[in-house]
Amino acid sequence: MSQSESPLASWVYFGGLSLLSFVVALLVAGFVELLPRLLSLEGRRRTIATLAGLIAVALIVPASVNLQSTEDKFRVAAIQGNANAGLFAKTYPGEVLDNHLAVTRKMIADGKAQGVDLVVWPENASDLNPVFNGKA
Repeated sequence: MSQSESPLASWVYFGGLSLLSFVVALLVAGFVELLPRLLSLEGRRRTIATLAGLIAVALIVPASVNLQSTEDKFRVAAIQGNANAGLFAKTYPGEVLDNHLAVTRKMIADGKAQGVDLVVWPENASDLNPVFNGKA
């Protein structure tokens, strides 16, 4: 999360935090690997070119993506299903998902979803695998 305001932040668009972490690690590893060669007299030009290439790719690729909203306002609805999703919770399969679906449906039925651009659920909002369970 340390890169949220850096020029590298747009890598998240392409592959999430995992890709951003990989890019940061790759840059650091490349720098650490090339630093001894950079300090020696042998192969300095090629080392500088390699390092410049790594940095250029790391900065140019995310710069090609515009993640800024064209609207002045972006309305987000955050859903909290008040589900007992603890490690040792005694819930029936699908209860956590049912709670979040109920709150979302109520928001829609009450008309509170009007003008909402994005609905966000917490990361543990579903206790069922959506690939194998078509409940939702």
